Amino acid sequence: MVKQLSKGLLTNYGRSLAYVALHFNRLPHHISIDELNAYFYRSTEVEGKPCCRGRFVRDL
Repeated sequence: MVKQLSKGLLTNYGRSLAYVALHFNRLPHHISIDELNAYFYRSTEVEGKPCCRGRFVRDL
């Protein structure tokens, strides 16, 4: 599946994971879904960052 994805998509996905990991100071798989949803909500509603709109975690 990964081979089918573009290099740019993989780069941006990795960058997004890095931002989240740095924010929580933890590896991404140690961050709960509720924490991720709060992070994305705060990013869009409070800080007004459009990059995260619609990315609430429903299932991993």
